[in-house]
Amino acid sequence: MEGYFKADAMYNYPHLHSLQIHFYENVEYIPSRTIDWDLTKGSPLLTHLSLTNAKAELLFCEALSKHPNITSLRLEDVVIKTDVVPKFWEACKNLENLKVIIVLFEKFLPLPENVVLDRLTRLDTRLAWTHLQELDMISHCPKLKSYELFGCSTETRVLINHPIRIDRWPQADDQMPISNPQDNELASILEGIWNCRLNITHFYLSRGSFGQQAFKALSFHHSTLVELDLEMSSSLASTGILDVLHSCPMLEVLRAKSISIRDIAGRPWVCQQLRELKIRFGAEGAGQDLKRLVFERLSTLPRLWRLDMCVLGVYEDGVLQFRLDCGLGQLESLKELTILKFDHALRLKKKQRLERKDIEWMMSNWKKLKHLIGPLNRDRTLNLQLKDVVKSHGVNTLELLC
Repeated sequence: MEGYFKADAMYNYPHLHSLQIHFYENVEYIPSRTIDWDLTKGSPLLTHLSLTNAKAELLFCEALSKHPNITSLRLEDVVIKTDVVPKFWEACKNLENLKVIIVLFEKFLPLPENVVLDRLTRLDTRLAWTHLQELDMISHCPKLKSYELFGCSTETRVLINHPIRIDRWPQADDQMPISNPQDNELASILEGIWNCRLNITHFYLSRGSFGQQAFKALSFHHSTLVELDLEMSSSLASTGILDVLHSCPMLEVLRAKSISIRDIAGRPWVCQQLRELKIRFGAEGAGQDLKRLVFERLSTLPRLWRLDMCVLGVYEDGVLQFRLDCGLGQLESLKELTILKFDHALRLKKKQRLERKDIEWMMSNWKKLKHLIGPLNRDRTLNLQLKDVVKSHGVNTLELLC
């Protein structure tokens, strides 16, 4: 439930389990953003609480510390006054998940020695903390399993392995502020995280150049990697992406630029847990056998629900045709496929040349398909006819940008 309430409202939602409260500034019917409610009485079954743009008062933190069921707390743009900080840490004792984004401590006070957050397993912080403050926080969380490291261009979720190599943490921390990291700098970050006895589960790059050195360092984390987003990298090696597909059994999300079909022959993909794949298959110069091999590789991903081949900044002329005579029939195993997205580029060579029989096969075999996005045929009239067939099966064909 998401609510926009008056600050003096009476809260009585006895069956509520999840509550998100987002206050907007300059809204006349909200006289105050101060939070001083006692949710223990009004919502005793509440397990997840999210607050945005508010001030946490002492009464609220005291009530939070006594709530019998809240185990997940998310705070964003929240002010915590100095006199409230000790009670805030006390309230965190019952939490299993804590996420704090742009939370202002009027004065940062370390956790008291006797405060142990022994239930906390996941911690997300976007605060201007030093590595010593981070380590102090983690040292009070003996069961912590997952933590996020934020840099100027990277977001990295790591698994906490106890004991942490505290002596090496500053080396990793010093690398994070780089705003446009190059290949060797990203390799240093990934190696530094490994040297701290931390394993990466999620890695997102918003700017920089992820090349061969970074891929080599990423190999330390292949066994734990769950999500990898390198779509915004200015440089990406096709062979490096294939190494990920060959070596990451836990991978669920992969967003990259492209891989060349000519590089695909070789080891099978081991990422059978993959649910989302955003990548372009560069088919220029590839023979029919290699194109069929791509469909064979995709057929080994039974959990795949989203396949997106519309990637900005990739300009190869060839495009993998999703036709039965090219190997499409091998994808009968993709029973979970919900979204299929083709390239939207204007060049004729990059457009699909699907026929009605290809579309009918998709509608018959992918029962969960809800969105088939992008040009289906370079011929405008035939494209419209095919889209009408798709729509008749209740599948959306709205052409969105990449």
